Amino acid sequence: MKKDLHKILNNILKIIIIVTIVIKLAISNYENIGMLILAFLLTHYEIILNRLFKIKLNNLNNLLIVLFIFLAQYLGSCLNFYDLFSWWDIMLHFISGIIMFLIGIDLYTLINKKQQGTRVLTMLLFAVFFALAIGNLWEIWEYTTDAILKLDSQKAGELVGRLALKDTMTDLIASALGTALILVFKVLKLRGERK
Repeated sequence: MKKDLHKILNNILKIIIIVTIVIKLAISNYENIGMLILAFLLTHYEIILNRLFKIKLNNLNNLLIVLFIFLAQYLGSCLNFYDLFSWWDIMLHFISGIIMFLIGIDLYTLINKKQQGTRVLTMLLFAVFFALAIGNLWEIWEYTTDAILKLDSQKAGELVGRLALKDTMTDLIASALGTALILVFKVLKLRGERK
């Protein structure tokens, strides 16, 4: 039943995106159509992971990623939540730290499935470094696309010095705090299981 619930929620999010695309096309409103199509394609990321890289994440992580895509692309970009709520971007970076940590644990388990036993400290360190690396790679991606496409996703505008770095540093700190929070939660859970 739990597996079915993940699939049902996953499919509901995909259906919402498809219905929005159809409605926008029906009323000849083409604003954000490209972003909606991209969001829908991104919700199928697990097919690429599974077929190309033979990586299969657990159901919870798959659902969390699709939910994150929905929050970032559909609500954030298409429904302008980034502009409506000043905290939306920071919240997403915080959540991404949590999700990437959980995916890091999943990947560590997949990589080391042939070994007997799991080295808990190594697993936790791998998950932390994986989450922090993904956060940094995202900021590099934003910086690069801003430079090439003349965008301002890092909200620098005409600002200079520390003010120009504020968005990037806030995103990285939020991601790191999310990672730290889930790390503490995971350590406490592991200690509870040992007792």
